[in-house]
Amino acid sequence: MLNVLRWTAFGLVPAAVALFLTTCGVPNLESEPCSEARIEVKRFYSLHFANDMGLSPESLKLREPFLTQDLTRKLREIGTTNFDPFTLSNDHPRTFKIAKCRSLGEPDRLEFQVQIYWRDDRSTTQKEVRVSTVKASDTSTNRWLIDSVTN
Repeated sequence: MLNVLRWTAFGLVPAAVALFLTTCGVPNLESEPCSEARIEVKRFYSLHFANDMGLSPESLKLREPFLTQDLTRKLREIGTTNFDPFTLSNDHPRTFKIAKCRSLGEPDRLEFQVQIYWRDDRSTTQKEVRVSTVKASDTSTNRWLIDSVTN
C-alpha cells in the first residue's frame, strides 16, 4: 500500500504538473502579421524617442530603414523643422505605447494605434496617432515599414 501511495504521489503529481505547464499558457490573440509589424513599429519608436525627435536630414537618415520610400520622400520635402512627424507634435513627448493593431483590408497593410505620453510634475497627457505599415515588397527586405502617421 505504501508503494502505491509513493508511486501516486511521486509519479502522477509531477506528470500532471508537467502536462499542465506544457498545455496551458497565455494565448496570443494577435495575428502573426500584427505581431511581426508590432516589433518593427516598437523598434522604430524606441529609436525615435532615444534620439533627436525634430526633423533634419541627419535624423531622417537614421530612421530611413524603418520608412517606406514614399514617406521618406515626403519628409525630405518638408526639410528641417522642430515639428515631430512621428508624434505629430512640436512638444516632444516622454514615452509611448504600441496599442491596437488592425488590418487595412489588405494582408500586407496594417494600422497601429500608438499612444504618446507627456508627463510633468502635475499631470500626464496622452495623445494617440495612427501608424500605417506596409510589408516591404522587395526581396532583400522582408520587413514591415511605416508608410504614414496620422491623427
